[in-house]
Amino acid sequence: MAQNRFSQTDVLSLIQENILLRLVLASGWSALVGVGLFLASLAVPSPWNRLLEIAGTVFLTIGLAHLISDFSLRNSVRRQILAAVGLSSDLDRAGLDHIGRFKTVDWSTFFSENRGDVHVCFRTGHQWTSDNAIMVLEFAAKRGAKVTVTLMDPDGPAALVESHAAAFKTKGGVVGLRQQLRDTIKEWHDSATKVAHDTSKAVDLTVECSQAILPYTFYSSGDAMWLIMSAAQQRRIPWQLPALLCHATSHKDEGIYEWVMRDVDECRDQKLISNCQIPSNQTTPNAASAPSSDGGVKPSDSGEPAPQGGKGA
Repeated sequence: MAQNRFSQTDVLSLIQENILLRLVLASGWSALVGVGLFLASLAVPSPWNRLLEIAGTVFLTIGLAHLISDFSLRNSVRRQILAAVGLSSDLDRAGLDHIGRFKTVDWSTFFSENRGDVHVCFRTGHQWTSDNAIMVLEFAAKRGAKVTVTLMDPDGPAALVESHAAAFKTKGGVVGLRQQLRDTIKEWHDSATKVAHDTSKAVDLTVECSQAILPYTFYSSGDAMWLIMSAAQQRRIPWQLPALLCHATSHKDEGIYEWVMRDVDECRDQKLISNCQIPSNQTTPNAASAPSSDGGVKPSDSGEPAPQGGKGA
């Protein structure tokens, strides 16, 4: 992904060169004309010499006035550019590329253009999974990339599930929300099974359950990430939520991408995020191996078969 590497030093140099050029072109010519008129006045008789002296004075005055105003204007512009450069520098360190809306994100383009391991993290993600799971898994399978999905733990603490079910008025309340989460987990495994079968490619899928209340959702592929602010209540329309497109940077303490990944890792260290148990009605394991030559499923190291199959969006 293209990044703006135009440094503050480059901008300052450009401003200084621009000021010098303006001085030469705008003020210099007036001064030269004024001096030329003064010299010409020495070679002509009266009253023409007096006329040339007055004209020379006018041109010299214009040149001096232009010089003063030019310095004043350039200093003002310089301060404005420096402020903009400071903001640009902050955005570059944060790795922020674009600000948009969740509903306007082209997910197919995002995952096709940004190669690498995929990690999607949301609270429930039921609709997004239905719309995009197959497509994401297909891209990952063709590239041999890992896919990690993190969502709310359906067997998490009652307070966690109850607060979400109440805030978003989930159909069926707590029971309905827990079932929705289990259905989402199952859909990811079923999609992985289908993709592995259709593409004859290994599907490396891990589904994690979170007992942490994260204030965001994110969708990362390779070094790029869409970060979405989470809605606190149902009345905040999810599709209109602000979306931040960012990329991995070398600024560990300032990069948005790095901060999010570090936050998730800390939740894992605190055992707030861990691998999900596969729903009891789901026979597909947590990761997929390549199908065997006889059309079956090649066992994984754990002795469990791996999922196959899926389609693109």
